[in-house]
This record gives sequence, structure tokens and C-alpha cells, in this order.
Amino acid sequence: MKATQHTQTNATKTLLTVVFSAIILFGFGQIETERFIVRLKNGNGESKSMAIGNMFSEKQLIDTRCFKTSEGTTFMTLTLVKENGIDHLGQLKANENVLYAEKDELAVLCGEEQIRPTDAQYYKQWAMQNNGNIPFTASKKGADIDMEKAWAIEQGDSSVIVAIIDTGVKWDHPDFAGRIWVNYEEVPNNGLDDDGNGLIDDFNGWDFADKDNNPMDENGHGTNIASVIGANANNTAGFAGMDWNCKLMNLKVMNQTNAYYSWWIEAIYYAVDHGADVLNMSLGGETESQALTDAVNYALSKNVIVVVAMGNNASNKVSYPSNVSGVIAVGATDPDDTRSEVFNWSATSGSNFGSHISVVAPGSYIYGLSHKDNSDYNTYFSGTSQATAYVSGLASLLRAQLPDASNMEIKDLIESTADDQIGTAAEDKVGKDDYYGNGRINAYNALLVNAPIPFELKEGDISVYPNPSTGTFFMNYPEEVEKVTIANAMGVKLREFEANDQNGTQISVDVNGYVLVTFSYQDQAVTKKIIIIE
Repeated sequence: MKATQHTQTNATKTLLTVVFSAIILFGFGQIETERFIVRLKNGNGESKSMAIGNMFSEKQLIDTRCFKTSEGTTFMTLTLVKENGIDHLGQLKANENVLYAEKDELAVLCGEEQIRPTDAQYYKQWAMQNNGNIPFTASKKGADIDMEKAWAIEQGDSSVIVAIIDTGVKWDHPDFAGRIWVNYEEVPNNGLDDDGNGLIDDFNGWDFADKDNNPMDENGHGTNIASVIGANANNTAGFAGMDWNCKLMNLKVMNQTNAYYSWWIEAIYYAVDHGADVLNMSLGGETESQALTDAVNYALSKNVIVVVAMGNNASNKVSYPSNVSGVIAVGATDPDDTRSEVFNWSATSGSNFGSHISVVAPGSYIYGLSHKDNSDYNTYFSGTSQATAYVSGLASLLRAQLPDASNMEIKDLIESTADDQIGTAAEDKVGKDDYYGNGRINAYNALLVNAPIPFELKEGDISVYPNPSTGTFFMNYPEEVEKVTIANAMGVKLREFEANDQNGTQISVDVNGYVLVTFSYQDQAVTKKIIIIE
């Protein structure tokens, strides 16, 4: 990741780096260690984990941690001193208490930050509505997700929860005010595990990397992702997130250097068990993991929408778990609607491709809130991470619009309404292909499918009878009518009432000549003239 605002290790600069061991300081020398994830067989997890821990001496076992899912599955992570000629993984797999064991790999971010160019005017949120006037890179009018029209249909619902499984979020930023998810089963700062989930004071999410209740962003990536999805809108400051009302669940799975699979796995179970509707997963790793796959499948089985970045290797190399069946795997596009073959932070980067890709979304020069300065609006990221955030934002809007739809139905909506053949003819074929998937998402198209049909108040749908009348008449009109007003020939109001109170009932007026009866719905109105004969 390149940025002038951050100092980072090579682990976070190299996309999808997988580290099989870690180097830690221990005493006066360097001890090489290795980490493992173990899933225990069903039964007494406490006794089984103790039995596994007892396999190793105090000198061998550096650290261990257990966590149990809501369905009783127990996972265990172990950090062991690496010893030449000793196969710790084989020992764990052979233990009678172990269902499976694997190395605890490192995942890294799928997005990179830059500073806004200061030499030209820049229309920052081009992905929402692209005018084709970006001066320092190729751009095309209309190469966007059609967000302005989409907001006219749906702006989100506060009951929808999007889990940001990332580097944390600057949760105290004013543009996130009222938007950060709260665990109401936990009493803040009382030092107790009130909800019995094994975590103390996790009322605003959790930091699985540092094992505490303060998932504050030290990196910037997670804050950018969260602001793309759900920064407050129409408040005259900052940026407009895609969803104006959803809650953002802040789950930190990466510190300044590492993002182990086990932290990510634990966050997935936490998110699902605490009501998340959408998981945004803008991380990835090169090594397949059964434990990670199990966690993703758990989320899918609970009707959670899972959105995963394809990765930034500019290759067809799989970034796990984007290939898990049922997830929405997301690639990135540039402001000219072509696949991001090279991101501006590295000549060897680019949006990954492959048969498992679902859709693409804008992923270059994506502005977002700063994790350091509440008044800094000049930083942006590029990568499939940012593209993933746009798809998660659309998924949350669709969940608000269709609360009873399945996660697979929403996935199908996103894919089937995407704009096809927007890229180069060599890559973007008719229908699904390996480079653009089903196409670049179109929020308006997706939300329009199930949008309510606008009601039109038509004169032919309204009847007032008998006409002429002796002063007593009846009215019938569509149930959408909100108000009925009766006025005399001079326009002086005689009566006014809520429409549903009088539909189909008898109305009497004491007027000579005629009256005007007006039926209103929002800004529409139909007026009928009734002749009164004595």
C-alpha cells in the first residue's frame, strides 16, 4: 500500500501475501514460530482443548486461544515454536479430538490509498455519477453505478446491519454519527461479559487482532470502506455513502502488520451471531482454508449476504474465500468502465479475474473518510476492496427493500441487473465472462426491479354520483387518495376530510348551483363538478 500518510510493513504492501510463520522476539533471541487453526470434534470443547494444549511443553507453546460458535463448534488457535524435523501440523491432525487442523495464514487488504491530486479539479465520487471529466485519467460519461436515480427508490433502513470486517473503523468520525452498530445486550464499560459471548464490553464491535473492545482504525482501509458503504448523507459535509441509514458493525481483523485467518474467521461467526445482514470482506489470502470456508458457509446458511474482493494480482490466481460458492466475488473497474488492469499504485497490480467472478464495480480513485483527521477529505484508495464496498452498499439497500428475500435472490438481482459489455470487446463478452462477471453493477436497475409502481391519479378512476344531485351524493375513488376537499362555485372551501374516512359514503351539502369536489394524492389532484338541483 502506498501512501504519504501511513508507514507500513512489506506485509501490507504486497497484495495477498501468505505468511506460513512469524518471527517474534523471545528473551534475547529470535524464535521462529508457526500458527495453526484447529477445529475440535463435537463434545466437551474445554476438555478437548486442554488435551490438545497438553500435547506441547511450555517451551513449545507460545500462545493459544479458543472460541466457540453459537452452534457449539469450538475452534482453537495455537502459536508454537517452529522446530526442525517436527511436524506440528501432522501431530495436530492425528489427535483424536481434532476434526481438522491447518496453518493459520495471513490475509492482506485488497485496496491501496493515495492522496488526491492537487493540480486539477476532481469530481471525487465519480462512481456515483460519472460526468466523464476526470482530468488525470481516462474517464467516460455514464461509467458509474447510477446512484442518483437509485436513491430516489431506496435510501436504506436502520434495521439493516453491514459488518465491516477490516482494519477497524474510525467510529467517532462525525460522518458516522448514529451509524455505528451497538450491541445493546452489553452494558458499556462495566468490565463484564453481559451477553455471555466470551467478550467483555463489546458494545461497539470488537478488535479480534488486539483482543479488545476498541476496533479503532490504525490503517485507513476500513474507514474508507465504511464511508463508501454508509457515510452520512445530506449533512453538508464529507461524503455520501451508498446506504444512508444502515448500521455499520465494526470488526477489526488487522493491526498494523498482520491479519490472520483465525481473526477473520472469528469475526465472521461474531457478525452472523449478532445479526449482520451483509458481510463486507475486502481481504484475501492465497491459501485455501477449510476453517475459513466453513465460516463463510455458516454465514450463507444463515441468509447473510457475503461480498468478497477478487484480489489485486492482475491474474486469475484465486484470492480466498472469493471462490466459495454463494458469495458475491467482486472485481474492479476504472472511470472509463474498463477492468482495472493496473492500479495507479503499482505497475504489477490489477483486478483479478476468473470463472468465479460475480460482478465488477468502480475500484479506482475511490475517495473516503480519513482515519486520522475528521476534516481531511483528500485521501482515496484503489483496489477490488473498494469495488467490494460498492456491492455491499447495494446489497444493504436491496435488503432494506426486500427484507424477506434470500441472500441468493439478492445475489441474483445484483448479477442479473448489472450492465454487460461495458468493457473491452476482448474481455467483456455477452453474458457472464471471466473478466467482468455479469457486468458492472447498476444500483438503479437492481432497485427498480421491485420498486413500487408510481401511482397516477386518473379522472376515470373516480366517480361522483348522482350528477346532477339534489344535494346528496356518493363518492368512490382509489384508496391512494389522501384528501377530499369540497368547495362552492367561488372556490370557498366548504368541507375537507381524510379520504379514507368518506370513501363510498353519502355526502350532503347545502348549496345552490354546483360544488367542486377535489381528490388529492401527493402533488396530483382531480376535480369533479357536481350540479346541485333543488
